[in-house]
Amino acid sequence: MSMDSLQHILGGRSFEPPAEIDQIKDYIKRRYQANCRIEIKEREITISVKSAPLANELRLNQAHLKETCNVSKRLVIRIG
Repeated sequence: MSMDSLQHILGGRSFEPPAEIDQIKDYIKRRYQANCRIEIKEREITISVKSAPLANELRLNQAHLKETCNVSKRLVIRIG
């Protein structure tokens, strides 16, 4: 059995963050003048913000956020 080189195994992968991350961060920065942290998983995107009022506002405007940023995954909004 031969071992594949690391370059061969990882050669075809893209390590660039998905465009959705920048789009969501820009949307929140422009509209709410706030920072956020984003995690992308296979079926969902988790947005973490520091305040409960902002999290609630994002939950209320979730449809607009998804449409504006072309997000097809489920959004999870957290405080923290």
